[in-house]
Formats: sequence, structure tokens, C-alpha cells
Amino acid sequence: MANVLVFAPHPDDDVIGCGGSIAKHIAKGNTVGVVYMTSGDIGSLAHLPDEIAAIREAEARQAAELLHISSVHFFKNLDGYLNCTWDNLVRITTLLREFRPDIIYIPHGDDKHRDHRQTYELVVEACSWAGSPRAPVCGQHLWRVGTILCYEVGTPVQDCSYIEDITAFIDVKLRALALHASQLHNLDYGEAVRSLNRFRGITTGGGTYCECFRVLKATDLLWSK
Repeated sequence: MANVLVFAPHPDDDVIGCGGSIAKHIAKGNTVGVVYMTSGDIGSLAHLPDEIAAIREAEARQAAELLHISSVHFFKNLDGYLNCTWDNLVRITTLLREFRPDIIYIPHGDDKHRDHRQTYELVVEACSWAGSPRAPVCGQHLWRVGTILCYEVGTPVQDCSYIEDITAFIDVKLRALALHASQLHNLDYGEAVRSLNRFRGITTGGGTYCECFRVLKATDLLWSK
């Protein structure tokens, strides 16, 4: 059994980047939690920020229920202006020490979207904090994360170093993505995700549909075998 924690800059990034791996973890009996750094409050021309944030949080909860994710956390940073602040570092470090994840998923550090890069920087720094004897405000029980995998969303990973076969979970991944309906009106993310995961499967030989990751840290990748 493993505890898995996924950090997503916006609602839907988790499903796009590693939704198949999430479903696979849960099928194996692992516990999965998701942290949304923002609620995507500038993600619509049809709704005011507070309105679309509430809509996207509701969509994220529906997708989490479909995937049987155990917990969701909304940090409610301003969409488009995520920053490496003391408050964010304390919140993430506290959660790491409480949730004690064995495996973490984050966007890769070369993503073109600023919020994605900031999520990467924040979580990497917080992982360092969580395992070191400092920041007592974050809790007294230190925790060192064993494995950190970086997923791809809008910017493909250039140096893929780990491949996950999600063929058996592509359908539930796409059903979960479809629940993020507010984001699918103008852009067909479902077709993009299916195509990318199929492309990854063909070019890596890892399966019919695959998710690819950059390994930032790994003590043991045998949980998926």
C-alpha cells in the first residue's frame, strides 16, 4: 500500500497529466489525495472569477468521486499569479507531514504555463522542508518523500524517464476529464489527451495508452508492476 499525493495547478491538470495513473493506484488499493493550488478562477469568459472557481471546484469534486480519490484540497491561490510564498510553503509542508505521501506527482519544471512551473518549485522546496528539522509550525513529525514524478499537461516532457501503461484506465480517465465540462466548451482536451497517451504508447512501446513522466526522485518504482 502507498500514499499518493497529486499537486495540480488548476482543476483538471491532475486528470490530464496523470489521471490514468491515479486510477491505477486506486485499483491497487493505494490512497490518493489531490491538491489544487488554484481554483482556475480566470478559466472562463462566460463567468466572473468567483463563479467559475466555484464551478471548477464542483467539477473537481465530481471527478474525484468518479476516480475514488480519498481527499481533495483547494488552496485557492489566484489563478495566473501563483507564487512561492511563505504561506504556500507552510501549507504544503504541513500537508506533507500529515499525509505522509510515498509518491508525489507534480507538473514538470519546463512547462510553459507559469502556474505549472510555480507548482513544481513550491512542492520541490516543500519536500525539502518536510524532511528537515526546521519549520516547527508545519508539524513535529518529519517526512521524506520517496518518489517524485513530474507529469505533462500542455508542454510535453522532453526527457521522459518513466512510462506507465494506463490502457486499462484510459476510459475512466476520459470520463473524469469530461466532468470538467466548463473547460471543454472551446478546447477538446479529451481528444488531445487520448491522442497524447496513444502517441506515448506507440512511441515507447509501453502499452496501447501510456502516461510519461520525468523522474525527479525515486526510491522504489515497483508499486506499479
